[in-house]
Amino acid sequence: MGNKFADGETVYDNLRDFFKTGYTYDNNFNVTGGNKNGNFYLSGGNLKQTGIIPTTDYDRTNFRLNGEQRLGIMTFGGNAAFSQSKTTKTLTGTGLWGTGGNGYLESIIAYPRNANMKNWQNADGSQNLLLPAISLEANIDNPYWTVNMNPQTDKTNRFLGTFYTNAKFTDWLDFTYRLGLIIIPQPILQKFQRDHLLWNNIKKGCCHKMLPVVYVYKP
Repeated sequence: MGNKFADGETVYDNLRDFFKTGYTYDNNFNVTGGNKNGNFYLSGGNLKQTGIIPTTDYDRTNFRLNGEQRLGIMTFGGNAAFSQSKTTKTLTGTGLWGTGGNGYLESIIAYPRNANMKNWQNADGSQNLLLPAISLEANIDNPYWTVNMNPQTDKTNRFLGTFYTNAKFTDWLDFTYRLGLIIIPQPILQKFQRDHLLWNNIKKGCCHKMLPVVYVYKP
């Protein structure tokens, strides 16, 4: 336990000031139609969430189309769905896959209340270190620096499709052909600034082969 705050000393509520209110917006639509020979269904939607942690969010957009058409003995149909989701997140705890450094939550807990955590960046763009007289490795990353300058982002585009055709020759004989397709690419991007503890460890050769992400050094 540390010393008590002196009378008149400024005390900051860093924990309360850091977090914010998160919101969710969900919008959807659908259109359907048809006749005796065919039908279709189209729908779409967008989900937008803002996190309680600054700079974090989640966004998902999706569309779906189903349709079927009959021509004589032939029936053609298909189902297609596309969605795109994007996430901006941040480190929560120590390091990433064993690389060291601090996440925002660990830093907030360790940050002293007589230091204003909002003063996270120097005039030259570098991190305003809590303890400038000691090395970067021995410092605590400012949570605002972590979330603003070292974001983790990923984007997933997902397509699922099924297409089919049917030929009905008699009441007891028909032929059906189906084709399905699934495509799910998912790039992940991690950025680090030069004044981040984790980037400092990565420069030393820590865990390069263990990281399933792309690292971008922003000088």
